[in-house]
Amino acid sequence: MSRAWARLGRPLGELGLVGAIYSAVALVVTWPLLLQLGQRVIGSHRGDLWFHLWGLWWMKASLLGEGRFPVHTDMVNYPEGGTLLLIDPLNGLLSVPLQLILPLSTSYNLTVLLDLLLAALGAYLLVRTLLRHAAAAAGEPAPVSVVSLPALVSGLIFGFSPHLVGAIESGLTETFLVGLMAFYLLALLRALRERSLAWGVAAGLLMFVNLFANAYYGVFCGLLSLLCLAWMLLAERRALLGWRNLATLAAAGVCFALPALPYLRVLLGGYSAPDALIRRAPEPGRIEDVIKVHAFVADLQSFFLTRATGLRADAYHTNVSYLGYAALALLLLGLLLGRHRQRLLWLVIFLVFFVLSWGPVLKVGGRFVAQGEGYVALPFFYVFTRTPYLSLVSHPYRLTAVTMLPMAVLAGFFLDRVRAWAPWRGLLPLVCLLAGGAVLAETLALAPVRIPISSSDAAVPSFYRQLGEDPDDYGIIVVPLCFSGTDQRREYYYHQALHHKRLPYVVDQGVTRYLRDNAFTAHLYYLEWRADPELVRPYQGKRSVDEASLAQIPAGLEQLVQDDFRLLVLDESWFVPSQQRAISGIKAFLDEQLGEPRSSGPGFWVYELTAPAE
Repeated sequence: MSRAWARLGRPLGELGLVGAIYSAVALVVTWPLLLQLGQRVIGSHRGDLWFHLWGLWWMKASLLGEGRFPVHTDMVNYPEGGTLLLIDPLNGLLSVPLQLILPLSTSYNLTVLLDLLLAALGAYLLVRTLLRHAAAAAGEPAPVSVVSLPALVSGLIFGFSPHLVGAIESGLTETFLVGLMAFYLLALLRALRERSLAWGVAAGLLMFVNLFANAYYGVFCGLLSLLCLAWMLLAERRALLGWRNLATLAAAGVCFALPALPYLRVLLGGYSAPDALIRRAPEPGRIEDVIKVHAFVADLQSFFLTRATGLRADAYHTNVSYLGYAALALLLLGLLLGRHRQRLLWLVIFLVFFVLSWGPVLKVGGRFVAQGEGYVALPFFYVFTRTPYLSLVSHPYRLTAVTMLPMAVLAGFFLDRVRAWAPWRGLLPLVCLLAGGAVLAETLALAPVRIPISSSDAAVPSFYRQLGEDPDDYGIIVVPLCFSGTDQRREYYYHQALHHKRLPYVVDQGVTRYLRDNAFTAHLYYLEWRADPELVRPYQGKRSVDEASLAQIPAGLEQLVQDDFRLLVLDESWFVPSQQRAISGIKAFLDEQLGEPRSSGPGFWVYELTAPAE
């Protein structure tokens, strides 16, 4: 028993030490979040942070409150509701145990820190395994150091890449679990090398976990699998085609398909459902249409531009695809000096994902590159635009997450070569310290990301917390209505996670059809538009209110009451400066229709919705 515990204790001790190092780096890049776990949430308030906070809460509310996986809701777009798929289901599940004992803001912060740790650990374990395999193939003893220093640097490159830091700044939680792709490749390569059914099962399950974490990552894992299998066919065809390996691949395929096929049916059906609240339009089939509507074509220069070469240090960057010169230098050294026989495979992976991450059309310096009378179409256009399911991948810059992984692996190959050089062997810790320091220093000083990562105030008006203690289910309306669900009003959804009352808004829309068709709320919309006609669309397409519309206001109010809307909140803090002059007119209208409100603080009025007297 003592020998078994000794064998188990060493890898656990190694993982504990490596995890502690990466955790310390995570706390540095998010500082002073550790001191404010319950008061602030990591990420910029201008990003999608608030939607995803709501999503974590919705996962818990659906599973524990309704006993079902969240696929439909009337918590938003009330009273109609609709089909809504949580874009980040795995992080949602991971956060549920935390939410049972901690506030939502704290649960979110700890989930993000866990994602960072998993990304770094995934790369560490992958590179550590590859280096041990290389040593075994060369007939050398396995390294006996407490931790693998080359792999430690690889984890820093991948786990704290500018792309991942930028995604956290933007609140794009579905992209945080990049480390799962490293764990998948680790299982796949071990399954192929060792002809192990157990690792084949693990690879299949991990591929589904990637799909469940982010539909994009399921696609990326599929492409990674094809590249690895192609390399095996060229380099080790006899081993790959052996019955043991074929059985291993079959086990992986079955373990992936069994959970993936029903999940894909739900996923694709959710976007095409008649009452879908979020629709994902496939990529346009023509280059000209791509240029008109595609907002996420990566500029080729963005992979190399630093703050010092054209990007403002205070700018807010959401689609970060910067690779880093230090990581690129280590990649080249790994290619030239590394001794691992798989260098060519990792170079191909890097080049394939790097080119795909440019998107469907070549764009350089902010301009699409013309070719004759048309434009230069890239491989992404032919691979993803024309293929069912793959056409839903509309953010090609996110392929940068995979591009960083072969960079981390090849950097590890170079540093392992330093360990093998007799004159340099004693300098390995210093070389790794310089390499890791250069990567982190470049991210801190030059990468177009905000370090430390921003954080946003998690405080909400006390009224909403008190409202959350009311066990009744009903709807509330928050004014202003314009842009409810976009820009700064995304916090409406975070507030709902605390007050638990239904909202008439839709995640990615402004004023919904229900609010526009109801004469009472439509008039509120009109009053907001009149204050700033340039900010929002005209009221019902009109620029004035006729007597017939005004006469319908009491009926509209009665309809709200029938649909179980009980409260209306007028919050002055939500009005942008150009709309401030609308507040007095809106309040006068509400006072006339609903009577005196109760105040819950400066500029915060709460009205009770009651049917108009006969």
